[in-house]
Amino acid sequence: MRLDHVNIVVRDLKAARAFFMLFGYELKDEAALSGDWISRVVDLDGVEARYLQLASDRSPTRIE
Repeated sequence: MRLDHVNIVVRDLKAARAFFMLFGYELKDEAALSGDWISRVVDLDGVEARYLQLASDRSPTRIE
């Protein structure tokens, strides 16, 4: 079994990105999330969020 990714919800995305980059993670993807599909996924109305995917050559696990 392999851990593919870990989702972490943070208040300050810029600070979280900088923190993980200290450990060698690099930005692989970034997007805005909104609409009915994300509201259904998290079971909350009117969700608007930012998303980052960070990855490292030293780890198979991505951080989102």
